[in-house]
Amino acid sequence: MNIAIVNQWYPPFSVGGVAQYNEYLVKALNKRGHGVTVVATLVSKSQQFWKEDGVEVYRLKMSELPHQLSVLPVLGPQHRFVRNLIYSKVVSQFLRNIVETKEIELVEYAEINGEGFYHRKYLGNLPYVVRCHTPYYLLERTYEPGEMPFSCRFINWMEKRTIKRADGITAPSQDLARRIEEWCKIPKGSVKAIPNLIDTDWFHPHPDHTPGDVVKILFVGRVEKAKGIFVLADAIQKVIDRYQKVRFVFVGEPRSQKGLEDFKNYLKQLGIDRYCEFTGPVSMGSLREHYQQCDVFVNPSYIYESFSYTNAEAMACGKPVVTSDVGGMPDTVGNMIGGLVFRVKDSEDLSKKLLALIGNRELRDLLGKQARERSLNYSIGKVIDCIVNFYQSLQSK
Repeated sequence: MNIAIVNQWYPPFSVGGVAQYNEYLVKALNKRGHGVTVVATLVSKSQQFWKEDGVEVYRLKMSELPHQLSVLPVLGPQHRFVRNLIYSKVVSQFLRNIVETKEIELVEYAEINGEGFYHRKYLGNLPYVVRCHTPYYLLERTYEPGEMPFSCRFINWMEKRTIKRADGITAPSQDLARRIEEWCKIPKGSVKAIPNLIDTDWFHPHPDHTPGDVVKILFVGRVEKAKGIFVLADAIQKVIDRYQKVRFVFVGEPRSQKGLEDFKNYLKQLGIDRYCEFTGPVSMGSLREHYQQCDVFVNPSYIYESFSYTNAEAMACGKPVVTSDVGGMPDTVGNMIGGLVFRVKDSEDLSKKLLALIGNRELRDLLGKQARERSLNYSIGKVIDCIVNFYQSLQSK
């Protein structure tokens, strides 16, 4: 098959779960002998086109509204919608120009920002799949008031329309699949749940890791309030009251420097800052090492997470995960299978789950082994078969 993967986020100039999914997918399809064309956004210092191992990557410029318009009372909150609408048209027009020469048989879009909104207008009946990661309507519901910096009203409309017109729809968890079906008012079973791909050969347990006297608890992700870091801070204070031989490591880039300083000041106010350290963003090799050397992984996010790559990566490294019950994260982890699930925003429940693992090495070892076994369900070889079979089922319709 010749497939176009159309998604704004593609490495090496984009990071995060969506970009990681795209990279794994593209490389796996290419390795299986399928023709792959990637269309992503042009970012600073990136090339507009390059070819690597048979994969052609095109990068298109995304227009931005002039600053004077983006701050206007009416237009300002809609600037992202206007930008996305223009970009969707540019993407579809570009695909129309290359679809015949590349012999493209299928297109996969993300639902985010409605990139496939103009597909039917410019590409007619060419089959397309929508891979749902997390639509804005779910983020809008789970962010706290005032945390969303723009209006989602018309973006939601674009995303929903793009999904409903698709020939096939996939999502990385049963939870997101169900929510998409309810939101779009489409029949149950219309969305195929296929987990995200994980390189379980790269992310693996360290054979020589020996736990020390100090229990290391790892957080990986954007260091921002919406990721539940203040909930975690309150839980740390409760943990310290019972157990002082712990170290909490925060790996990831802050949303803003001010937000990071506010969080560090909060840790100081609670008197727990000496139990915490911050690494900032790290390389993939260093990230794996952090997973391998920790004893427990924690994900306290309160915004919607459809799968959570960080949970799955920690599991692949044989670590027990303590995660909030948001979205698809319980689907990924499995309560008392690969870790423990706590009630979102409940620092008391989180501290109890952490203490249950901190004080019980046997339980940590058991859940860690189960986590590794469960993570193999997300291995590239296993998941790519599901994806290709789904693509082929659309061709036979």
